[in-house]
Amino acid sequence: EQGYSHELLDFVRMNASQKNPEWTNDQKIRIASEIINRRSILIQKTDYVSSMMTDQLGWDHVRSKVLLPDGRPKSIIRDLDGFVGVNGDLLDFDVNAISNQAGASTLALSRDGFMIIVQQNDINLQSPNLLAPSGSGSFDWSDYETIESKNLTNLVNYGANRELREECNLGNGISVQSIVKTIGFVKMLHRCGKPEFLCIGIIDDLAINIINRQ
Repeated sequence: EQGYSHELLDFVRMNASQKNPEWTNDQKIRIASEIINRRSILIQKTDYVSSMMTDQLGWDHVRSKVLLPDGRPKSIIRDLDGFVGVNGDLLDFDVNAISNQAGASTLALSRDGFMIIVQQNDINLQSPNLLAPSGSGSFDWSDYETIESKNLTNLVNYGANRELREECNLGNGISVQSIVKTIGFVKMLHRCGKPEFLCIGIIDDLAINIINRQ
């Protein structure tokens, strides 16, 4: 939240509470340096509100309701200069003013070869009532604290597996094979260049059993 106006903070909190009154400001992980061709990658602690105040606003401009005599907004609460450079390119992770909250999207097959797709509920803040991958979501800071070997591959595998278990309601009774492969990494344009890892996996159960657990 640091560095942002109280007006913007009030704006995003109000919008989030209208969609889901029970949302919480969880501790998350942000990527603070570029990833490609780097021997080491800097990560930092962030929170969910920081994401709401930056990448979750996407390409929206936020202006004050108070107008000047000529009709222009009295103040600009949020603009695009935090993540777009002068040439229209996305700014790098180490210089932008975006949360850079890292996450993963995983497509998982059941034991009998069906792709598991999740329908989000109507209080989901990102994609209410829309179809989503088998597992999707951002990494928690506790993911980093849990893994023994502090490297990006282990963090992505652990976080992606946790999200897959949560989204498919697997609990501890179903074996989820290790993420078969992290097949890609993207900067999500509709989320201001938010870092997202793309993964595939296998759930060791029949599709009908997984569906019935929802």
